[in-house]
Amino acid sequence: KREVLHNLARAFAELRRLAEQGSITYPYSMREAVAIARHLEKFPQTTVAEAVANVFAFEAFDAPLRRTLAEVLERVGFRSIGAQLETAFGSVAGVGEHAGSLISGAVDIQYLPKTFDGGYSKPKTGLDAPKHGKVDPTGAPHVGGNTWAGGSGGSDTAGLGGRGGPYRLWDGNPVHQVSEEAKNEVSEEAKQKARALAEAAWKERLESIEKMDDEMWKMYNGVLSNVESHVAAMENILRQAQDKKTERKWLKNRSDGELDDARLVEGVAGDRLVFKKRGKAEVPDHQNQNEDRQDKGKRRLCFVMDCSGSMYRFNGLDGRLNRMLEATCLIMEAMDKHLDRFDYCILGHSGDTEKAEFVNFGQHPQSRGERLKVLQRMLAHTQFCWPGDHTIEATKAAIDHVLDGLPSVKGQDNDDDDDDGVSSSARAFVVVVSDANFRRYRMDPLWWSEALTSEPQVECHAVMLGSLGNEAQIIQGSLPSGRGHIVMETSLLPGIFRSIFEQAGLCPEHS
Repeated sequence: KREVLHNLARAFAELRRLAEQGSITYPYSMREAVAIARHLEKFPQTTVAEAVANVFAFEAFDAPLRRTLAEVLERVGFRSIGAQLETAFGSVAGVGEHAGSLISGAVDIQYLPKTFDGGYSKPKTGLDAPKHGKVDPTGAPHVGGNTWAGGSGGSDTAGLGGRGGPYRLWDGNPVHQVSEEAKNEVSEEAKQKARALAEAAWKERLESIEKMDDEMWKMYNGVLSNVESHVAAMENILRQAQDKKTERKWLKNRSDGELDDARLVEGVAGDRLVFKKRGKAEVPDHQNQNEDRQDKGKRRLCFVMDCSGSMYRFNGLDGRLNRMLEATCLIMEAMDKHLDRFDYCILGHSGDTEKAEFVNFGQHPQSRGERLKVLQRMLAHTQFCWPGDHTIEATKAAIDHVLDGLPSVKGQDNDDDDDDGVSSSARAFVVVVSDANFRRYRMDPLWWSEALTSEPQVECHAVMLGSLGNEAQIIQGSLPSGRGHIVMETSLLPGIFRSIFEQAGLCPEHS
């Protein structure tokens, strides 16, 4: 009995943490835990799953939340409670035995399964002409050769870690990497032929995406199942976001509150109005009318996703491509119900371009079929694009893109700017996703810092979904405070967006 109570306390502490970071919307407390404990004490013949289902009966109608509750309870020690809860919840939600349950309903598809790198490779053959290569139906690993498609550390064929191949292709086996010296042996003529093959394969892939076969749907369902429990949290954050004029800001020249560092000299001189505190600003009626006319427009959100070749190449190392696809899916699913207040676009950057358009303002995907095509095009881009990095250029291009058509506020009085230098008139956000692969291309993180803060009308943030060693931490330390975020778990994304909106004054701050 003591162990059950201890596990319940741990479970509800975890649920409270998830609520605070925005992963779930309801702030579960010890009140529900006490209710479960009382139920078990009064009815000792019942199981923990039955007691939980009795208290959480309302959650029976929310499949993603049910899944989250079961995962937390199993993690703290209630083994196999997921299946028991689905059986108990089924009678409440009106579903058949195990229908939609964790055991039989969840789609467990690893669309790009993780593995570990296999080390360095020395090519066994010379360089010939780029080609796709033969397909080995057995899926056996092939290292260092120039015959099989999907191999690694070899020459000429489509694969990973090799040289001279036309595009990236992974067969699921450990990846072996050739040296930079070996790569430099590829002639310019061979590179041009490889580029032509990649472009042809890219066009063929785009045509197949329009057909949306079963394998593509399995991929989308696999991505969606990983973020489904976080969509509601993201929707709640968007629902809470409001314009700054209705939110709290720093009110200065007050007789109480926090000491305003900018008025220390006045305080020494005897001035008593040297404090500041958070509150709603008093706005003149004529200014309210002007702002009301301006606020008829929607907030613009521009998401710039990293579709570079390194996302595909190192996905087996840390799952960065999986997270990028999950983040994109989460954004599209959550934004779908808030298009009356927000307008968003999704761009991409890679070695080929600083601006690949996947979703444009006012042209949002209207169905999951259209959202599937967006993910497939992004995935294909990472496979067929040329090496390189345009993160800095992509940030600048995204700022220009989001400002195109946005009413200018330049020349207006910015005395009400927040301490972080972002104008309260800013109506646009740019979130740039990167895998923090700066060192390879000799990029200075300070260049990114300058790009992120180059336009006061746009609040820009950097989100890093991958890192080789501690490179992401180094880059984050070079960015303005609060503008750099490292996300190695998709479940943290709603909390990151809450933090971004809180800094802009759009979301109520946590007390």
